[in-house]
Amino acid sequence: MSTSIEDSSRAPSTDKTFQLGNLLNVNLSGHLHKLANTMIARHGAPKPPKPPGISLLAEASRKLAASGGDLELLTPRERKAAIELFWDRRHGWEATLEDVKRWLAWASLEWGSRIGIARIAMSYLRNFDPSSEATREVGDWLAPRVSEISGPFGEFIRRYGLQHWRDAVDRVSSTLASGDQSFLQDAASDVRCQVISNGSGFLVALVAAVGRMCGTGKVQNADQLAKTLMGHLREHGLSGARGSEDMRNQARQHMVTGIVRGASRHGNPASSEAALDIALTLAGDPRVSIAQWRDIEEDVREDVESWLTARTLENLFRVINELKTDRPDMWEARRDFWRSYLPYTKRAYLLCGDRAVRIAERLKEPYGRLSNADKSHCGILMQIVSPEGSRITAIEMNMNGAALFWTRGSGSAPDFFRKNGYDRAVMKESSDHWKPHTGNWQFSFSQLIESETGIRYSPSRGRNG
Repeated sequence: MSTSIEDSSRAPSTDKTFQLGNLLNVNLSGHLHKLANTMIARHGAPKPPKPPGISLLAEASRKLAASGGDLELLTPRERKAAIELFWDRRHGWEATLEDVKRWLAWASLEWGSRIGIARIAMSYLRNFDPSSEATREVGDWLAPRVSEISGPFGEFIRRYGLQHWRDAVDRVSSTLASGDQSFLQDAASDVRCQVISNGSGFLVALVAAVGRMCGTGKVQNADQLAKTLMGHLREHGLSGARGSEDMRNQARQHMVTGIVRGASRHGNPASSEAALDIALTLAGDPRVSIAQWRDIEEDVREDVESWLTARTLENLFRVINELKTDRPDMWEARRDFWRSYLPYTKRAYLLCGDRAVRIAERLKEPYGRLSNADKSHCGILMQIVSPEGSRITAIEMNMNGAALFWTRGSGSAPDFFRKNGYDRAVMKESSDHWKPHTGNWQFSFSQLIESETGIRYSPSRGRNG
C-alpha cells in the first residue's frame, strides 16, 4: 500500500514535468520555425554547400605535386578539399589510385564523422564517373558508411543506393523511364540533395543512360523527361557540368541519338519538334556547325536537318504573315507547293531584309542578310536533291518576287548559311532561271525541277502539312 501511495504522489509531479516539457518543445519549435522564416526572408532560401574554391584547390594541388602526394604538408582545410582533385585535374596534380586510397585511409581516421562522410558523399556524386578509379574507390569506401549520414541527404542516398556506383545509374534511369520522377523531386527537396540537380556528374551519367533508353522506345514521355534532365544541367548545359569530357560527350551523343530516333519512330509532329529542340540545345545546328555532330550517326543528323528544313519553311511564312506584304491566299499556294518538296529538300536558309530580321531573331531562326533589297523583303534559299543525288537550288521571295533557280551544272549558286552577302541583284543576275508567279506557275516550276532531278510534283504532299 505504501508503494501505491508513493507512486500516486509522484504522478502529479511527473505529469506536470511532462506537460512543461511539451510546452517548452512547442515554444522552442515555434521559435525556431519563426527564426528560420526570418532568415529566409533576409538572406533567401538555403543554398547547396559549395565545392572548395579554386584558390584552395590550386594551393593543395601545388603542394601535392611538389611532394609526390604527401598529405602531411597540407593544412586541414586543404586536406579535406583534396578529394575534389581526384577528378578535377585542371590544377596540375593527377591523383593515382594509391593517392586515393591513402586519402581515404586518412579520412577513415580523421574525418569519419557524420559531417565528414556526408561531405565525401557530396564530392562523389558531384564528380561521379563510373569509368573513374576514384569514383569506384570512393563509392566502395562509402558503401558501409552511408548509414551514418543523418537527415534527408542520408535517406536520399540510402533510398536510391547511390553509393553503389556499379548499378545506381541504371536503377535510377529505369525508374525515371517508367514515369516515376520521385528521384528528381527528392533531389530538389534538400540543399545537400541538390548536389545532384546542380550539373553533377551523376546527372550527366543519367542523361546518357536515359538517352540510350529513348532510342529503344522504353521511356514514357521521353521528350518531357529529357527536357527535365536538361533543365537540371542549368544554363551552361552539358558543357558546364561535372564529369569527364568523355562522359559529357557520351551523354550528348546518346541523348541526341536516342531522342531523335525515338521521335522518328513515332512520327508525331509534337515529339519531333521537342526532339529537335533538345538536339539543338545539346549539339547546335548541324547546318551551321558540324563540330558537335561528328560522332553522331548520319541518319540522326539527316532527320534533324529534315526537321530544320520544315521549320525554316514554316518560319518563312510566319515572317511574311507578320510583314503583311502579300495576300494570304497567294502565299497559301506557294506554301503548299514548296511543302510538297520537303521530303527532298536537304537544305533551307531564311534570307531577310531589315524588317524581317527582328522577326527571325524572335523566332530563333538562323538567317542571312539580304542586300540591294527592300526592307520588307524576305525569302528562302533551298536545295532540292533526288535520291540519286541530282540537285537544283532555288530562292523563293515575297512581295510577288520571282523565284530564282540554279541548275545542277551551275557553279554560281549561292552558298548556304552565310550571315551576309546575299545581294539580290547579284543573285538574280547569276541565276539560270528567273520564273514569275503568273499563270500556271506550279506547272512551270515543277517541270524545271523534274527535268533537273527527276522528282515529280505531287500536290497532295504539300497540303495540310
